[in-house]
Amino acid sequence: MPLARLASSFVDVKCHEGFHCVSAVDVFGRNHDFKFEGLPEGKVIPQRYRGAYEDNCPARGDMTTGGDCRDTGKGPAGFCWSHDRFESGPDSPCKDPDLCKCVKNAEQGTATHSHQGESHQHVAGESQQGTDLLTRKYWVQPPAECEDCSQHNCSMETCNKCKNCEYGTKTFLGRTSKGCYDVDSGVARLERVGSDKGRKYLFAGMEGLDSTQKQEDLVVIPHYSMWDPGSTRRVDEFGGAPTDPTYELKFPYQDRREPLSREAWIDAYKQAAPRIQNLLDSTASNVKEWGPKANDIDCTQDIMGRVSKIRMFRRECKKYQGLAQHLAPKTPFESNVPDDKGGFIPVKCKMGGQGMCEELNCYSDDADLIKGITHLNERAKVCRNALTELIKEEEKNGPIGAEAEISAKTGGRLEVALPPPGVEYQEPQASPDQAQAAAAAANSPAPAAMPVDAALALASAAGAAATSWHRFLSGNSHPHSHPGQASAVLSSRGSSSKDACHTHAQQHMRSTRVSRTLGDFL
Repeated sequence: MPLARLASSFVDVKCHEGFHCVSAVDVFGRNHDFKFEGLPEGKVIPQRYRGAYEDNCPARGDMTTGGDCRDTGKGPAGFCWSHDRFESGPDSPCKDPDLCKCVKNAEQGTATHSHQGESHQHVAGESQQGTDLLTRKYWVQPPAECEDCSQHNCSMETCNKCKNCEYGTKTFLGRTSKGCYDVDSGVARLERVGSDKGRKYLFAGMEGLDSTQKQEDLVVIPHYSMWDPGSTRRVDEFGGAPTDPTYELKFPYQDRREPLSREAWIDAYKQAAPRIQNLLDSTASNVKEWGPKANDIDCTQDIMGRVSKIRMFRRECKKYQGLAQHLAPKTPFESNVPDDKGGFIPVKCKMGGQGMCEELNCYSDDADLIKGITHLNERAKVCRNALTELIKEEEKNGPIGAEAEISAKTGGRLEVALPPPGVEYQEPQASPDQAQAAAAAANSPAPAAMPVDAALALASAAGAAATSWHRFLSGNSHPHSHPGQASAVLSSRGSSSKDACHTHAQQHMRSTRVSRTLGDFL
């Protein structure tokens, strides 16, 4: 029957870490997705699903634009399907403890699968037309009626059933109220939440609460995760404005969506697949473009971030490629995505018939992409060693001074500080050993012929000065600068603009102390 009256008396049950919620198919029917519309009316449950449970439970709240069931705190305004919480009690959909449970997979599962009254040995599940049915052992989270004493403020009887709760009258800030309170005034609860030794399993350490999980044989219809790069934040949360750069939840680790049944997953996949493909296309294109030019990437950029991003997208792509093959092979989806100019951007999927895509292209065997990832990895390794040398040099010679402030982006601290404005720079006399090292560096092979190991060895010998020279001369952000021009910070050190040429000459003289070969390599 439909949901005639919304719940007004219930107990909030939250599934602990590792547990997820399942609810009885015999009572709630199939397809536990999105908004809870009430108990099914006039629907016959197929024999195959009799006595089974399905992922997700009815919980107080509303669906958000991010695809999650969020408790709005507005009381019993409505219900939606959630994977990690539900409400129990006489006025809630989960009136009986057996209707909704928090479960997690047991270690061994089961060797017997029950189907239509028959037992099948050594079978833990079955799949018919893409719909899975799992029979295995599950750990069931113990009831949580006593986890929050305040939930029993309206009933002395239920409050006194909890050993950790007591019903009575207390005064807070001059206000007296009657209700159900923690016996120890909540001390154990605060210690549990704020513990620096890790959170204890289930209700361990809570006086009067049962922490014994039970193992049961259950038949469960699973749901499946769905990542959609087009998901957005709620309007009422931080970053919820459409113009905010964090408005879109386009990365897999930002996913908030509730797991979906097979039917709902297929519909969501048709919408999300073009966006997944477009995001993967643009990321792969960036890696293939910058891989051959990896040596031009500044060492202060997040080079490994580029590698991690493309690997993450490829991994998620393969995950959903496999799910699509299992649930609905060759499900067609659009071969383009709309842009912000009213046009469309084609995606590089695996094409099917009638101009539609039939499968995601995860770039699994793209040789150019693999080479690009390899180049970026090598560049990140070189930068890591070079920046390590810069840090050692600063630890040895002290932090940079205001008169010669140069960031790590332009090479780190100068080995010898520049003189203050108005004082002529004197080139220090090189020792015989330094002169011999400079001559050896000048006769070193060209950068293209230098092995990576040899270059790193040279970096260790020459110190941080090489990067200083390279960044010092090329770091100027002025639109008309050229490779021999000084940086804006240092060129402004003189007392007037007419000293710019003189200052540039001093800096150029000083830069000759560094091997150009190593500078170009880094």
